[in-house]
Parts: sequence; C-alpha cells; structure tokens
Amino acid sequence: MPQIVSERYILTRTIPWWQVIAVLILVAGAGLTCWTAQQQDTTLRTDLLIKTRIAELGIITSQLSDLSGSPSDLTASEYQALKIQLERIQSNTPKVRFAYLMGQRSDGTIFIYADSESPESKDYSPPGQDYTEASVLIHQVFATGTGMTQGQETDRWGTWVSAFVPITNPGTGKVIAVMGLDVDAADWNLLIFRASLPILIVTLLILLLVLVFAHSQNRLSAEKRRIAESEELLREKEAFQRVLLDNLTSGVVIVDVKTHTIERVNPAATALFGMSPEGIIGKNCHLYLCPGADTACPITDLHSDVDNAERTLLRADGTTIPILKSVKKITIGGEEKLLENFIDITRRKEAEAALERKSATLSILNAIISTANRADDLGQLLSGILAKSMLLLDFDAGGIYLVDRATRTATIVHAANIPPELLHEIQTVPIDIPPYDTLYVKNEPVIAGNYDQLAPDRSKKFGFLSIASIPLVSRGVAIGSLNIASTTRQVISTEERDTLISIGRELGSTIERMAVEDEVRTTKKNLETLFDSIDEMVFVLDLHGHILSVNKTVTKRLLYTPEELIGTDVLLLHAPEQREEALRIIRKMIAGTADTCPAPVVAKDGTRIDVKTKVTHGWWNNQDVLIGVTRDVTERKRAEEKLRHISDRLVLATRAGGVGIWDYDVVNNTLTWDDQMFALYGISPDQFGGAYESWQQGLHPDDRARGDVEIQQALRKEKEFDTEFRVVWVDGSIHTLRALALVQRDATGKPLRMIGTNWDITERKRVEDAVIEANKKLNILNSVTRHDVLNQITGLIMLLQIVEESSTDPEILGFVRKAEGATERITRQIEFTREYQDIGVELPHWQNVTDLIRTARTQLTECPFELRVELDGIEIYADPLLVKVFYNLLENAGRHGEHVSMVRFFYQESGDALVLVYEDNGAGIDPDSRKHLFKRGFGKHTGFGLYLIREILSITGITIAETGTPGMGARFELVVPKGMYRFTEPAQPFFT
Repeated sequence: MPQIVSERYILTRTIPWWQVIAVLILVAGAGLTCWTAQQQDTTLRTDLLIKTRIAELGIITSQLSDLSGSPSDLTASEYQALKIQLERIQSNTPKVRFAYLMGQRSDGTIFIYADSESPESKDYSPPGQDYTEASVLIHQVFATGTGMTQGQETDRWGTWVSAFVPITNPGTGKVIAVMGLDVDAADWNLLIFRASLPILIVTLLILLLVLVFAHSQNRLSAEKRRIAESEELLREKEAFQRVLLDNLTSGVVIVDVKTHTIERVNPAATALFGMSPEGIIGKNCHLYLCPGADTACPITDLHSDVDNAERTLLRADGTTIPILKSVKKITIGGEEKLLENFIDITRRKEAEAALERKSATLSILNAIISTANRADDLGQLLSGILAKSMLLLDFDAGGIYLVDRATRTATIVHAANIPPELLHEIQTVPIDIPPYDTLYVKNEPVIAGNYDQLAPDRSKKFGFLSIASIPLVSRGVAIGSLNIASTTRQVISTEERDTLISIGRELGSTIERMAVEDEVRTTKKNLETLFDSIDEMVFVLDLHGHILSVNKTVTKRLLYTPEELIGTDVLLLHAPEQREEALRIIRKMIAGTADTCPAPVVAKDGTRIDVKTKVTHGWWNNQDVLIGVTRDVTERKRAEEKLRHISDRLVLATRAGGVGIWDYDVVNNTLTWDDQMFALYGISPDQFGGAYESWQQGLHPDDRARGDVEIQQALRKEKEFDTEFRVVWVDGSIHTLRALALVQRDATGKPLRMIGTNWDITERKRVEDAVIEANKKLNILNSVTRHDVLNQITGLIMLLQIVEESSTDPEILGFVRKAEGATERITRQIEFTREYQDIGVELPHWQNVTDLIRTARTQLTECPFELRVELDGIEIYADPLLVKVFYNLLENAGRHGEHVSMVRFFYQESGDALVLVYEDNGAGIDPDSRKHLFKRGFGKHTGFGLYLIREILSITGITIAETGTPGMGARFELVVPKGMYRFTEPAQPFFT
C-alpha cells in the first residue's frame, strides 16, 4: 500500500536573504560595540590610575608618619592639611566622587586616614574608621606596592570603579598608605556608553536600510501573487456558478414574475418542502412560501422589498417552519424572474426563545448581584438577597441558612414572613441526614411544586403550596442555602429553577467573601481595640528608628498627640544625655542582637519616666518594622527599692533574733539555707549536702521519723508544718529548734516548694522543763496536803456524828448539823481541786474538739438528752484540761437545765476568729445570774466549775460568754483567736 504523506510535511522553509543579512549586521555591530566598550573601559581605567598616581605625588609622606590612624588625628594639623589636599583632589578631578587615604594595621585591618568628605556629610569617614568592606585587591596593593584598579565593587557608600596607588616611605620603600579615587559606577557606565554610541547608531542605520529594501521586495512579490490568484478565481467562479444552485444549503426557487409559478428548485428547497422537485415545479409559490398571501405578492403587487424577512413555509405534510427569506428580481434569457432564497430558522427561533429566558434569568441575577454588591456587611447582604429573590421570582416567604462545619449543622441567619412556629421547628437542622444532605453534602437543589401533595399537613398548617431550596456553593462546598416558598402558586417553572440554581452558584462565593470580610473587619477592630487597650506603651518603628504608630497609652503617658509623634525619630523621646546609648541599642535591635532597652523616656512636660522596652521584629503596612512594648517601671523600681529596704531590715531582724530561713525545692530536691541556718545546726556550708536527706541527717535519731512524717503531712495539706525537734551538733551537743513553714503549690495543688524558718528554743525548753518539774512537785505537795486535810476532816466528821448521837439539846444539834454541812462543802471543794490541780502544768497542744466531746460524754454518770456534734474536724490549741470544759458544760446541762432534751455543738467563722457554740433547749440562764456566771464561788454546787472553765480557756487566749435567751435554753460561745484553731480531715458528725 503506497504511503500517503501530507503536503505540509514535505515543504521546506526557505529563510529570506534579508534575514540572514540582518543577523550578520546585528552580530557584527554587537561585536564592534563590545570591543569599543572594552577599549573605552581600559582607557578610562588607565586614565584613572594615572590621575591617582598624580594625586599621590602631592601627598607628603612625613605628614602620614605623624598620624596615628585614630580619632585623635582630628586635632592634628597634618590631618587637616591632608584633608584639604584630598578635598582639592576630589574637586579638581572630574567624575571622581571620593578621594581618600587608607592605612593598614598590624593585624591586617584596613582603616581610613582621611577622606575628601566634610564632617557634615553622611558619607564622611572619621580618622581611624575601619574599612570592613576592603577587597582582596586593596590588601594586594598594600602587599605588592603596585597600583591597581577595581570595579565595579559595592560597599556601604554605593557602587564604584576605583584606582588604588601605594604611598611608600622614601627611606624604607615600605608601603605606608594607599591613595584611592572612586568614580560612581553610573558615571563610568555612561562614559563607556557614549564611546560605544556611534558604532551602535551606524549598525542600526545599516540594519534599517536592509529592512526597508526587503519590505519593498516583499510588496512587489505579493502584488504578483494577487494578480495570479485573481485570474485563477475567475476561472473557478465560472465552475462554481454552475454547481452553486445545487450545492447551496439554503433553499432556492426561481419563480415566474407574471404567473408566480415555480420554475426551478434546488435540493435544499425540496428537502425543506418535504417533496420531490416534480411536486413543486409548476405550483404557485404562495401555496408554500407565503401561505395566505396569494391575493397580493409583496414584490410584484405591493412593490415592497423582501430582504432577510421572517416568513412561514408550508411543508407537504401540512406543518410549518419559520424561514428567513430574501427575494431578488433577476433576468434569465431575457425574461424577468424572481430568485427567492430562504433558510430554516427553527433552531434560531428556539435559541432566541432560550436567550430570552436566559436574559430574564441574567436580569434577575444581575439585580440580585447588584443588591449584594451594595451591601456593607453580611447581615445587609443576606437581607438584600432574600428580599430581592422573593420580589423578582414572586415568592412570599423565605430564609437563608449558613452551615457550621464544626457542628455539622445549618442555622437560619435571616428569615422573612416565616411563621414563628415553623421557624422554631426548622431554625437549626443537621446537614448529614435526608433531606438536608441533598443540599449541604451533595450540593443539589430541592425544588417541590405541589407542596400540598408532598406534605399536606404542613402545607395546610402554614399555607405553602411550593418551596425551593438552593445550595449556596463556594469552591465546590455548600456554605448555606437559599430557601423560598409560595402560598399562591404550585408550579415552579424550568426557567425559575435555572434562575434559582444560578443565584445559588453566583452568590455562594459572594456570601463567603463577605463573611470573611466581616471576620477580617471584626478582627481588625478587635486588634485595634487590643492595641489601644494595652496598658503598656506600644511603639511601631521603621528600620531607621522613625515612629510609624503608637497606641493610646503612649499619648496618655507622654502627653503627645499621635500627629506630634508619627514620623519623628524615637531618640527624641529619650533624655539628651542618654540618646547616644539609646541609638546604640536601637542599632543592635535592628541588627537582631538586642531585644530590650532600659533607657528612660521623657514626657512632653519634661517628666522622666523609668521604662523597660521589649522589642520584636514584625510586619506593619507591608514593611519590616520594630514593635516596642514599653512598660512604665517607675512604681516597680520604687517597690523594688522599698522591698530592698524591707529585705535588709528582715535580714537584720532574723540575724538579731537568731532566726534561720530555709527554702526547699520539692520538685528538684534542693534545700537552700541562709548563714543562720548553718549556725543553728552547728555545721559549715561545705558540710551541708543541699538536699532533704542532708537535713534529716542533722536531726536527733529519735526525731527523724516524726520530722519526716510532719513534712509529708504538710506537703499533702493534712496539717500545717509547725513543730519542734532536736538536732545533734558535730560536737555531740543537743539543741532544740522550733520550725514553721509554708507550702507553695501550682494551680493543681501540687507542692512546688516549702519556705520556712528555724530558731533555737533550747533555753526556753530548759525553763519549761524546770517549770513543769516544779509544778509536778507542787502537785505532789498538794496531794499530800489534801490527803492529810481529808484525814482530819474524816476524824472531824466522826466526832460530829458522836456528838449528834450523844446529845439531845436542840441548840447543840443545830450547831452540829451546820458543822456537818460546812465539812461536806469543804470536802467537795478539796475533791474539786484534785480534778483541776493540773491546770497550766502541761504545755498546750492541738486537740480534736469532737473527740474531746465524745470523751466528756463517756465520763458523765448519765446523759438524759440527745447530743449533736457538727464541728468538721476542728482542732484547738489549748491546755490539756480542755476536756474538762466540755465535761462541765454537759454536766451543767443535766444538773441545772431542768428539762434539757437536746444539746448541740457547732461553729461559726467571724472575721479572723472561730466561734464554737454550745446550745441546749433547757430553761436557760436569767440575766442577773449571767452577770456573775464566771465568778469564783458563784453557783449551786462547788461554785468553781465555770470559773475554772474560763481559766483553762484563757491560757491560749480563748474567751467564753453566755448569750442564750432565758426560757429558750442556754448558749455558750467560745471565741478562738486566729492561729489557735485549724481544720484537719473533716470529721463525721455524730448524734446520740
């Protein structure tokens, strides 16, 4: 099978001659231009080096030898002379921007002796300034003593072409300095460009001539081609006219002007008529082409034109189609004919109808979008969209949902004319279950005409006949839905459906954009509010130290307006004597090597404010900035100074009182002591391990376990750390210490550290032990004396009984009975002293009140009343005889309360004190007795009970008072001062 090759693939492209010549001219011109530029650059460098050598000849080497290359040269006459000479060199040498002398230190550092700039110039280099950008070539000049040029090179002053010439010591030949002249790279390039410009112009002129000649040749060739093509076209036209009629896609008929009969038709016309040519030819044209116009021909009778006029064509099957018809008079064989040309415009008509519908849709959509574009915020946007959609599409009610992807729900954010009951039902809906998933997951509309048939109950209840829900889609995700309903119409047309879908598609991104813009505006406003509400002063600076913005705290504290500050140098806010220091810090901040500035600022009224400024790099209005947060530390410094004085006083006080301070880091098990602590434990700092175990090692062996338990109890919040223990010194001596501590905890209650004190109570313990021993001896003496007195009283009672039995004299018997009564009272009082002889003998300690009341109740011979104790595990620091207090109160209730059936103990907190309350429902105490209740000897029994209760309580500062109402029961209030009570693990209340 022969291979078929397309003609376009075997054609070869011929490159026009003029393109080759143009390329050669461009190459030659470019090469010559580059060569000229290089030559000019070399010439200029040679010239600059010569000028530098000439300038170097005017430098007096002895002047250089007298300079030190440091700022001290500023006052030297040699420096001034060199400065003047360099300025003359620079001003007298065209195109030279800088003239300068460089030196080299022993470590190789290049520095500036002098330059041609005035000290006021920003480009001025003081003597001795290091030239950190010195290139390798400059070092070579110093090393080789050979003049050189370099460039283009960039340093802090710009981009330059430079010449360097060594200055040598005439005696030693050693290079002592290098003379440098700088030419701005822009000026240098301009000189090279000017030298190359003539070559460039000539090249372009030659190229232009070649292009003009080529253009004229192309026009001549094109004209010849057009003539040949015209001749070919004439030949083809003759053949085309022969087949045109048969090959036209439009229908063509030739009609006789006089008879209006059809004489000829083409195949396209027969296809439109739906019959063969034989069935058409000879028939009147009005039967098919102009049905109903057979009485008057528009052309021959009415003399009107038919040119692209819309008409109707009647087909053989009786149907009609719209056509676009044109009629022209022509002459064939000397006879006048009508040439009628027509095409089927059915599709065009359908397209026009569709276009009309689309236009209506676009008009509605445009109106809604215009409404959306006029909205200033999301609420206005949603309100406008819903109102416009309902108005233009003739719906009665509607609502717009927005989706919350986090909760997977959609909520109505704007509604119109929805009954409140229905609105409550559909306010928030899940997006993942039918039918809502169709809208919000599948992004498909839900449109229901005849709603009364789909949901008859709801339709009847709320009156809706049709509804439409359209997803609002943005970037392929439904962000909400537009929902409208009608109470007057059942059918939603296809055009309305398409319009609604278009609205949803177009408005989804607009709503999302507006929501984002609302969020951005809110965020911006919040940030502005936050910026201005920060109590610290906030400055925004550019990288040159100029103020771009400040918050309101700045204007409030410094008394400047924002207009006075913005654009000014922040250094102006510092005291003049500290601006140099502030400038150094700001430069470090810009370089990123510092982030704080302690320099104080000065307000507009001259007030000096101590501050601490924290600076970070940030982004502000599309530029890199420094953001400084300046905190007024004036009060803090005053507080620190005050704290320092207090701390000094505390140190003096603790030293004077012999109090040691310790700090235990619970997390890291590190224990820190002050100097007094080492003295209390009898060791030096190098003998202390600095851990919890080191402290335990110093305790007396018998106290270690208890000490550890009390520490752990304090850490577990079971009790305060308030204890005494013994320590054994290195020399074997034993000392007693008192210890108090507080536990610091984190937010969860976990212990972090304990801070406490120790002080030596060894001497106090010796005194207390001596007092206790003396009290014990006194008690022994009291016991012996009481025993002897009771023996005597027993003998006396026996004698009185003998007298009573042997005498019948009434007077004597009366005296005897009085003596017996007195003897009985003496016996009771002596027995009472047995019970209370230990008051103050033992030291006070912590006692659980609930346990004491239980003990007191068991000591009663009888308890005819109900007892209720509700004290939540309260402990009181009191004399060991505290149990006698509660025993006496309970005994008095049974002995004197008359009809007591219930006794209750509870507590109240009053300020810094705790009030323990005893309350019964007996007869109470009359006001006259209340005045003497706690006096010694007052009462119906011994007269000492309540008196001794008061004495026992007063040992630790506890007071007691009776506050009951006569006839309603007695009420005793025990007021326990702060520090004398504490709460332990809550105790279960008990009732009997």
